[in-house]
Order: sequence, then structure tokens, then C-alpha cells
Amino acid sequence: MQEIIREINNHSAQNFELRVGIAHGPVIAGVIGATKPQYDIWGSTVNLASRMDSTGVSGRIQVPEATRRILSEWGFVLELRGEIFIKGVSECQGNVRTYFIRTTRSKRASVAAERNQGGRTGGRMTLAGVVHVLVQARHKEKLREANGNFGLTPRKLQC
Repeated sequence: MQEIIREINNHSAQNFELRVGIAHGPVIAGVIGATKPQYDIWGSTVNLASRMDSTGVSGRIQVPEATRRILSEWGFVLELRGEIFIKGVSECQGNVRTYFIRTTRSKRASVAAERNQGGRTGGRMTLAGVVHVLVQARHKEKLREANGNFGLTPRKLQC
């Protein structure tokens, strides 16, 4: 995405910048509105992701500690930003430790991304790759919860 922003800026009189905040976890989703229905999501995960964005730095992707743990398990390289005040969270739980995702990845993440993206990433970190990892991790968490926190995958009974 940063490459595309640079390309747009090179071909226009603009100087767009991009910052991203990501958090993972449960959300509530639904359609609201009688005259103009819209699909929306709510919850503390959405609020935390929004705060990761609003307190972030241009050109960087900021994530909280729990998301960092998952991304690092998948080989992403993260750097500690530090503990910051996050409105709606810090009042009750204290400051939130946040991290920036580095633009480079470890060998493990690069190999996995190339496999999942059909070799189209050229070794670059993509936002889609980060989101894909978090979706996979959340799916595994749900499977563990369904199995009493065991790492077993549910199997269909064959008669």
C-alpha cells in the first residue's frame, strides 16, 4: 500500500500519507438503518483498532500486544513503540503496550506469504498478508475454545 501511495503522490500534486491500526478479537456485526441499511461492526476490538490508527504514525502499522504475539508467531518482525494512553482502555487497564510492524519479514513469514499469495508478493509485507494471518489465528482460537482449549481440530464421525 505504501508503494501505491508513493506512486499516486509522484503522479499528482498531492502528498498523501497512510497509517494503519490493527487489533484482533471478537466483534458484533449487523445491519442498521431502516431507510439506508448498512452493515457495520461494533465492540471493544473495533474501538481498539480505531485507537491504534488514531494514535499511530504515518507510514506505519500499529498493533497492541495480543496482536503482536500472533503476528510474531507467524514470523512477522515487530518493533516496540512503547506504552501509550488509549482512550476507553487505559482508564481501566492502564497504558497499552504497542508495536509497529516492520516493513521486512522473517524468512518464515516470507515463505508462508509466498505460498498463500501464489508468489505474488515478491517478499514484501502486505496488509492483506497481515490480515490473513490474523484471520487464521482467530479461527484456530475458536477451534481451541470449541474443544475445551485443546489444540484438536473437530472431526466428523464416520459410520
